[in-house]
Amino acid sequence: LDDLRRRHPDAHFIFVVEGVLMYFYEKQVKTFLHHVAERFGGGELWFDVCGTMMSRHGVKPDSLREHEAQIRSGLSDGRLVEQWEPRLRLLEQANYMKFFRPRWGFFFGQILGRMTRLCYKFSSMLGYEIVSNSRDTAAILHER
Repeated sequence: LDDLRRRHPDAHFIFVVEGVLMYFYEKQVKTFLHHVAERFGGGELWFDVCGTMMSRHGVKPDSLREHEAQIRSGLSDGRLVEQWEPRLRLLEQANYMKFFRPRWGFFFGQILGRMTRLCYKFSSMLGYEIVSNSRDTAAILHER
């Protein structure tokens, strides 16, 4: 991360971390988020998460059922990340069932897909603005 910042000191980055963070423990995820936030203010960070139903109850998606990979962390409320790292400001939390509703079928796509909070307990996509300086961070902390 430091090398990337050194090579492009004035750049604003968008990081997309898909299908990765759920395999790490919460403490490791927090450390990663901290490192990105302290180096890349002005950018954005997008990542997917497994919700608490999957992480706490050992529910695995079909793609992992035959593998030993473990889902080690999960969260259902994207605002929790703002508490972990004040330089991250939630832009959006989206449930996957809102995309391609026909693919999920009538029950999951049309009925359950509209129950946003329930969907977040299984998985979601999170997007954050990375606040660029300490003055902005202080303002965010004051707002909360």
